[in-house]
Amino acid sequence: MSAHFNRAFIAVPISRHTKQKITTLQQELQNNTSSIRWTDHDQLHITLLFAGKQPQDEFVSFIYKLKKALQNWTPFSFELKGLGAFPSFRAPKIIWMGIDKGESQIMKMRNEIVQTLEKSKLTTSDLSRRYKPHLTIGRVKKTHKNPKIDIPEKYFHTSFAEKASSLQFIESNLTPSGPEYEIIDEHLLNA
Repeated sequence: MSAHFNRAFIAVPISRHTKQKITTLQQELQNNTSSIRWTDHDQLHITLLFAGKQPQDEFVSFIYKLKKALQNWTPFSFELKGLGAFPSFRAPKIIWMGIDKGESQIMKMRNEIVQTLEKSKLTTSDLSRRYKPHLTIGRVKKTHKNPKIDIPEKYFHTSFAEKASSLQFIESNLTPSGPEYEIIDEHLLNA
């Protein structure tokens, strides 16, 4: 039986500078939202595709094919802007920042990833869901059935400029203290 990557995903990493700004935002919001477990500074990213459990050999082959498919991509700018919640602020499970400028580039990149995945004959349940580019900044704690999320209006207009200069292939392992990430591989976009 071959080895597997558990909870593998492909993501655009976030710069250290923007991570610091987001951490400051999370600290400011913490006073109004005790029912949220904030995403750790080192785990902030934009997921392009959640691949789930994949055979190691086949996923490594897929990474190679994807790097080849993305070889002509160059770094591009995008903007993290505003706050949202999945499925909604009335029944939130995830608190996120949206993508404003550059969203079409992220969508194009996701589409190339999906096409390469389909050609590789790998499957994932992620393809059955509508994709909304976002950066998860927090999750509602499971112990809160009806969380009170009181976010002041000014935070809904928060924005940070960012640049996509690489993709990371990451494996997430769930632990009692939260997920632990291990970077499997990285692809730098041509400068």
